[in-house]
Amino acid sequence: MSIGGALPDAFKAKYGYDLAPPKTWKQYLDIAEFFQRPDKGLWGTAEAFRRGGQQFWFFFSHAAAYTNNPNYPGAMFFDPETMDAQINNPGWVKGLEEYIRASKLGPPNALNFSFGEVNAAVAGGQVAESIGWGDTGVIAADPKQSKISGKVGSAAARL
Repeated sequence: MSIGGALPDAFKAKYGYDLAPPKTWKQYLDIAEFFQRPDKGLWGTAEAFRRGGQQFWFFFSHAAAYTNNPNYPGAMFFDPETMDAQINNPGWVKGLEEYIRASKLGPPNALNFSFGEVNAAVAGGQVAESIGWGDTGVIAADPKQSKISGKVGSAAARL
């Protein structure tokens, strides 16, 4: 990713690292926050927040990075020794905190988004970034469906 001009300098001054495709959830959310510009019709990110509209899978994408991580005690779904449910452990809490932060960096109607609205927001140039699967990038790259064709890329985020 090559970005010239004042944006990379402003980003580095605010966050202390270079503007580039995110490699961590922290970077993903920092970039979303940096590009949050509602006065210009641009929001930081779009994710599925609507209950029953793939909400769990988007939230799960955040939590999965932490629930089986040695830095966050606990397990994904069940404690392997006791089989007690694991939803209120540090990994799930961290994932939820990030998911909530992401929800505040989306368009005003983002809490009603399912995957279709996420794809439309990305292809419509309303958001700086999003998480998604195969069809998000395909739609965003297609000049017949997208305002940002030729200006879109992808990256894999990790903890």
